[in-house]
Amino acid sequence: MQEANGSLDDLKLTDNIKRALIAVLAEFLQCFISRNLVYADFKLENMLYKCEGEKLCVFLGDIGSFEQMGKFNITVTHPPPESLEKRIINSKEVAYYVFGATIAQMYSLDYDLYWENPETKEKKTYREMKNYFYPLFVKGVLKSKIDQEVKKVILNFTAFDPKERAKNSFTSVINYFKKYLK
Repeated sequence: MQEANGSLDDLKLTDNIKRALIAVLAEFLQCFISRNLVYADFKLENMLYKCEGEKLCVFLGDIGSFEQMGKFNITVTHPPPESLEKRIINSKEVAYYVFGATIAQMYSLDYDLYWENPETKEKKTYREMKNYFYPLFVKGVLKSKIDQEVKKVILNFTAFDPKERAKNSFTSVINYFKKYLK
């Protein structure tokens, strides 16, 4: 069993395994939401992976981080930008955002999504996120060499506007990426 430690680069996963992982993570989150649960600390560091060739097994760690749907305090690694203005927000919006940010993290594209500078611990403001860091993130995703459908998932689920984010569904992600599950 391997732990991702925030990046899948160390695991040397193929693109097809990463795409299969997107389907599995979407299935996890859809299952939780259907049971009115949110995995409040959804991130790569809390997932264990086992790969045998092109076969992937994923196990979630820190399962004490589940909370009832509704409104709760943000504890996730990549909190949505609107939480910089108000600490209590809709948990489904959080689940969508965290899913997109976790996919970005799989491809090492998430640096500009962090609330604070990792070295200085200085917190970013909502205005800085909206006017500077989020546009940098979008530019980085668009310029990356990853699959167009993966880019679409990342950008749709991390949309800066929660109303735009809410238009997404895990079902459409699962339906597209399930072809990579073996």
